[in-house]
Amino acid sequence: MKYTFGKKGLPLALALVTASAYSQSWTNGETTHSMLSTGADARVDVGFSTSASESNFYINGVGAVDTGNWSSDLGVGFLGDYYDNNAGTFGNYTAGTLITGTQDWNFGGLFRGMFNVFSINPVAPGMYSAEFVVLGGSTSTSTDVLYSFTETLEVVSQFDLNISTPDTSLTIPVGDSALIRHQLDYSGTSPFMANSRYYEGAPGLENYTVDFTGSYVNQLNNGDSILTDHLRVTPLAGAGQTTFGHGLVGGYYSDDQNFLLAGRTTLNPVPEPASMAVLGLGVLALARRKRRQS
Repeated sequence: MKYTFGKKGLPLALALVTASAYSQSWTNGETTHSMLSTGADARVDVGFSTSASESNFYINGVGAVDTGNWSSDLGVGFLGDYYDNNAGTFGNYTAGTLITGTQDWNFGGLFRGMFNVFSINPVAPGMYSAEFVVLGGSTSTSTDVLYSFTETLEVVSQFDLNISTPDTSLTIPVGDSALIRHQLDYSGTSPFMANSRYYEGAPGLENYTVDFTGSYVNQLNNGDSILTDHLRVTPLAGAGQTTFGHGLVGGYYSDDQNFLLAGRTTLNPVPEPASMAVLGLGVLALARRKRRQS
């Protein structure tokens, strides 16, 4: 069998040994994901829990075991961002770091996952599957298989979703707010899952309040054409012009994290009406003063 290992750089010739000395409780999320054939990736969720009475251990990397239907153009890497269910906080795990005590971690959710599947080169559309393995053990160089499961990946050349925004430029009085919307037109045969939404950071955007708003569509079916609310933006004092991108996160399955850009919006703040009135009075007073001096 062919082994494709994660970013830890483990040798390809290693013989994997399924661990029996470790008693962590492991889980995984959705075992089927979709991704674009170029310029995209898929993130696969894995979680584990362990008690203080159990052996300390290391996670040293991840791998994909080709069972006959995998592509050499698909790479597999390790992601360290997780959510600590006990502490209620986010963390980042570096492969090869000792894990001790009672832990309950979930490498999953938006922007997170234990496995990162990415295209090394353009991948032909189709269905691919492999045995995904979590590697580790009692030392920072152990390559025991701590956990494994079958993952299926649907690679597509495109999602038949046209996503855009009618709100490409907004003029907003300071203290007021404006709505940014998305137009979603779907022509695919399989339902499309809009799992989340996002916006990009941009210089000057910190001087705005940006809030997700409305009930965003969760599932799109063939023929759907929907105009939906996305963001409400409010300029604060000192806000200037800025442009930022925004879109949705989704795919054909409930855990998919394909980032699809709807467009970019330019925000143009103007002084609030009261400030403009004061400014107008100041200009008028200055004009009268000049007339008197002349």
